[in-house]
Amino acid sequence: PALPQGDAKTLPPWVDYIMYGIVALVGLFVLYLLLRKLRHLPEWLKKLREQMLKLFGREKINMAQGYVDEVASIPKTGRLGGLFRSKSKEPRIRYRDLQDNESRLRYLYRQRLGRQVKAGYSFKPFLTPLETDNELQEQRAGKAPSEPLAQPYSEVRYGGKKITDQELQRILEREDKGGR
Repeated sequence: PALPQGDAKTLPPWVDYIMYGIVALVGLFVLYLLLRKLRHLPEWLKKLREQMLKLFGREKINMAQGYVDEVASIPKTGRLGGLFRSKSKEPRIRYRDLQDNESRLRYLYRQRLGRQVKAGYSFKPFLTPLETDNELQEQRAGKAPSEPLAQPYSEVRYGGKKITDQELQRILEREDKGGR
């Protein structure tokens, strides 16, 4: 049907002002309710953070569960995400800054493993250090075998053995000769 001809009936301007006033009051009331609830937002976020840490966190581990190893991340090769990861986020640990011989030996083991990963070894985190060393020795079958570092590392790391300065110096000299 065609629209009727003639002037359209409109409401007087004072009705428009009343409608704008009502919409403004409803908006202010909603804003008031929102601001009242926002007071509790930091408290809710804190509770949410605590729940997420409890769910995914590794900090609070019950020692009655048994031995839990320290978590260390070794970068995987061939990942595109490695291009965007900044290496400057973590401070670089240096050998001479380490406090005890056990941490120095662990540092040497991580450095050797890192060199192997850069050389093309596909690191398998589910293998023990001794199994990883055996796999590396198999890869180097045609080349000169390297001195095993996994045995003293495993004894220190998992067996609680203390390493002397002389033993560490001997291992360091072997690493300087063959590994670097």
